[in-house]
Amino acid sequence: MNRFDLTYDRIKSGMQIKPALLPWMLMSMRGITLLVKFFSTLFVAKYLGLDALGIYGLVAAAGILAPAILGLGIMPSISRAAVKQSLGETKNELTRYFIYLSIIYFIAVTGVVIYCLMKGEWMFASLILLVIFFEHINGECYQLMINLSRPLLADSLHFIRSASWLLIYMLVASVIVSWRNMETLLIAWIMGSGLSAIIYIFVFSRMPSTSTKLKISPGSWLGLRSKQASGLYLNGVATTGASYSDRYVIGAFLNLELTGVYLFFWQIQSALSNLIYTGVIQVARPALIKNFDQPQPDWQIVWNLLRLTSIAAVSFSILALIGIALALPYLHMPLVSEYYGLFALVLIAFIFNVIAEAQVLVFYSQYKDHQVLLITLAVFAINISICLIGVPLWGLWGAAIAAISASLTRLCLQTWFITGYARDMR
Repeated sequence: MNRFDLTYDRIKSGMQIKPALLPWMLMSMRGITLLVKFFSTLFVAKYLGLDALGIYGLVAAAGILAPAILGLGIMPSISRAAVKQSLGETKNELTRYFIYLSIIYFIAVTGVVIYCLMKGEWMFASLILLVIFFEHINGECYQLMINLSRPLLADSLHFIRSASWLLIYMLVASVIVSWRNMETLLIAWIMGSGLSAIIYIFVFSRMPSTSTKLKISPGSWLGLRSKQASGLYLNGVATTGASYSDRYVIGAFLNLELTGVYLFFWQIQSALSNLIYTGVIQVARPALIKNFDQPQPDWQIVWNLLRLTSIAAVSFSILALIGIALALPYLHMPLVSEYYGLFALVLIAFIFNVIAEAQVLVFYSQYKDHQVLLITLAVFAINISICLIGVPLWGLWGAAIAAISASLTRLCLQTWFITGYARDMR
């Protein structure tokens, strides 16, 4: 047994987890993370203000936009190949990718610090960049760990970066008033996300090395890999842009307080989306990749995944609507209460989007990246166009209408493609 597998097995045995209990433990961690994210949204809005919640949401969005733009689609490509290749080959690819990331972020941090020193805001900007860097590593390593069928380690580290630091921060800040500011929140975020990233790097260092070294130079490797992943890259940029551009449009045309209101509802649906994505969709990814590697894939696996995702999305949406309606009178946030109806529209977009995310696995498993890219570009164009027109005219309602229009278009187009694939493979 290699050191990577031995390390993972020691973690499992050290936690004394029986195989039958593993799925329940994973769901428990995801459920706790969901609750922590929900209460953190309430906490930031109540004690730091809706302006701070707006900034918090924009930083979180930047942590997702940065990997999509700077990652060049390389890590999704490595993760997909890792299902079939040896750990040694994967380690070689990871080493070069991490070197590339280190250089990119070093340049970014140096440039931002120099600029902000002249403006006097270098500390705040540096904290944001560190958050983005660690979130970049964590988000992409999580995908790889899932594809390597190591869900316990992936979700344990996801809990550290997404929930544990928030719990500590909220407990301390509820007692110590001086902690109720964005700088302290960002430092706590860096500590949680940084710890998770360091553990990921340690675990990957335990992967067995291969005697077959990459014979091309780092620059040639980067060019080759980015070319191979061009479809994944463009799709990732377009998907992320379509998902997160609305808050920047709101911030530009309205104000941070209304951005905070929108992000209050968005953070709740994001937590629900993460629960379904990590608990249902990502768990099915390795099996789907192997399924579509067969001459005659079993489409029942796909239909079961879509059915389970749909049921979970609708059920969680109903519970969220009821829960927020009961909680709002005790939150003392009149502006949020005024826009409660907006939450229903956000949840409709959430249902369409999460089902569409499950559908993407069908394309991903068959390496049909360019088809997804075409769909995503169309969706991005619809979303940003309606957003740019709707937000100045109808405020937050315009952003919600744009989200529903884009997500429904995506769902319909992907359904049309998938039914065609299923028909052709019979």
